[in-house]
Amino acid sequence: DINQLFVSLARWVQPSDPVGNAVHGADVRPVASKADLPHIAALDSAQALRRMGGNTRLMRKLIDRFAQTQVDAMARIQKAIDQQDTPTATREAHTVKGLAGNIGATQLLALAGEVEGLLRHGPADDLPSALDAMALELGLVLAQIASAMDASGAASVDPATPLQVDRGGLATDLQELAALLADDDSRAAKLADSIVERLRAVGQGLTSTRLQKHIARYEFEEALEALREAALALHIPLSPEEEK
Repeated sequence: DINQLFVSLARWVQPSDPVGNAVHGADVRPVASKADLPHIAALDSAQALRRMGGNTRLMRKLIDRFAQTQVDAMARIQKAIDQQDTPTATREAHTVKGLAGNIGATQLLALAGEVEGLLRHGPADDLPSALDAMALELGLVLAQIASAMDASGAASVDPATPLQVDRGGLATDLQELAALLADDDSRAAKLADSIVERLRAVGQGLTSTRLQKHIARYEFEEALEALREAALALHIPLSPEEEK
């Protein structure tokens, strides 16, 4: 919540160069953005955007990340329950709850919170029905996101003007990304975001989706493997050793 952030900062930080009333609870100006945000019925996008200062580009990115990382959330929760690993199951439900709140999925937030509470405190008899309700809502949210984002993406692409990819620049960026992933460097996420559209444009759409998904989960080893697959298909060496 950006407004609350500024209120908290104003309470504890004494600025050397005050900038007026912006930090004293006034509404933050929306961030200018060219990214369009499609309508998704299961999301209270207006509420989420207010927390993000109107930054639709950030909102879209969070929605994409949610879809990439939470598609198998129920399977992870159920696996932990089956293994009697309640702390992991609770943590997974808590993660879904927090991420759902970020994107305005208020119904999913409430249902995930109920599952989290039952995992923490019981009663256990109520857990199966709560899991079913959460799974149903998560499936609905993911389906609506997929439909809206696919339609939005298709509308934004002009087939008459396909993306032109500079293979030399792409090779340089892939090599840099490989080095960051090998070092478990979180800067890989930002660089990957600038690469995935170019990978899709050269026929590596599925691999680029896997790459994004693994990086979003900080699974850098798996992301590096996906990157190697794309580079191999494109005949791009990722290191000096591979060039020889």
